[in-house]
This record gives sequence, C-alpha cells and structure tokens, in this order.
Amino acid sequence: MNLTGFQIDESNDLLGALDIIHRTVRSAFVTGWSGRATFPFAIFADFFNVLGINLAVARLFCVIASLFALWFFLSIVPVLFSVTVSAAATLALSFSWWFLWASFCVFPMMIQALGVLAAFYFIEKGLRDGKRIYFWWSGTFTGIT
Repeated sequence: MNLTGFQIDESNDLLGALDIIHRTVRSAFVTGWSGRATFPFAIFADFFNVLGINLAVARLFCVIASLFALWFFLSIVPVLFSVTVSAAATLALSFSWWFLWASFCVFPMMIQALGVLAAFYFIEKGLRDGKRIYFWWSGTFTGIT
C-alpha cells in the first residue's frame, strides 16, 4: 500500500542507491544528484544487497530507521523530563505528520534524524559516564548525517 505517493525525487534517491550497486558511483563520499551526499544512498544499497531491490524494501528500511530514531528519542527525553513526559513526547512525535511522512517515503531524512538523535544520545551518555567509546559513537553518527 502506497501511503505517501511516489515522487520523482524519491526515484532519484533510489537510482542513487542503484548507481552504487552497479558501481557507476565508486565511493559513498562523493556528491550525487542535485549536490547531495551519496552516503545515505550507500546505506540503501547495502540494504538492497541483503533484501533485494524493491520499493517495499526501501520503505521498510525507512520504517526501521524511524523506529530506531523513536527509541533514541525515548532514551534522550528522560534526561531532562520524567518518564511519563518522555513517553507522551515520543508518542506525539510518532504521530506527527512530518515523522509519519518521512517514515514511509524513501528520502534519506530518517537516516539523518536517526543520526542526529543517536549522536545526541551518545554525547549525553559520554558526558554522563565519561567513557570514550560513547564519544566515538557520537562522532560516527554525526558523520552519517
């Protein structure tokens, strides 16, 4: 079922992933179509290599990324507020129009949202616990975005 339609920009994103699979683009660190970074396309390409090249697989990847983003959001909010407020805020985020739309379209926005939320989560955890590995993970997720 196609909830958000299929836009030409979404097809260009998927073509960017196919370019990486077919080795038309040789690196995940070059500029792709419309001046965009190709690293999110490389992540899509890896997912396609595992589950097959299909529009449903691309949407599944975005849904999985959105679920991880919600988990990181749910883990960050209790640092500042109570658990009840954290659950309510996460529920509100999950039902927001932007989040639902970004979860079902194949733009790399969920990869970016996941990367930002994970970077904040790990930087906060690193500052709280003082372990260097958390700072490394924060830098890694910042690089993904």
